[in-house]
Amino acid sequence: MDKTQINSRTIEVINALLNKIPELTKTALAETLKVKPAKFSEILNNRMNAGTDLMALLCSKYSVSPEYILMGEGDMFKNKQSSRPISEHYDVNLDNKNSDNETIKQESPINILLSIIREKDNKLQEQAEEIGRLRERVEQLECTKETKERPVSDVQSSGLADVG
Repeated sequence: MDKTQINSRTIEVINALLNKIPELTKTALAETLKVKPAKFSEILNNRMNAGTDLMALLCSKYSVSPEYILMGEGDMFKNKQSSRPISEHYDVNLDNKNSDNETIKQESPINILLSIIREKDNKLQEQAEEIGRLRERVEQLECTKETKERPVSDVQSSGLADVG
């Protein structure tokens, strides 16, 4: 598992996506992966290695198998539906160097993916709670509606008129 093999598989995945999704241009894909078109071109022409951030975004947005990219194991895509992005955009640090040209430590692709999964789990939990609240509210509204629709003859009365 050396860098050149990982980079070659990353380029292979990018080319497969471009072939598989006709409306997807290199520029659009570069934007989706938060890479400048010039840098993207350098990566595709093997003059620059793809960063882990780009690989993580490929995996999260297009159902690319991280095992395939990193180790060459399994299928390229996790499922057959790779024609559409599957997650929202995530901000990931793209460069390996800061303004002083010092190397910056990047998160591993697995940690990035785990973070994305945690975010999605939290979102699902919030949505489940909201659904519960909405169901309860619908129930309350239905009870209120039934009370208002009940005919006057059903109302219990003591039979005495309360006058002044």
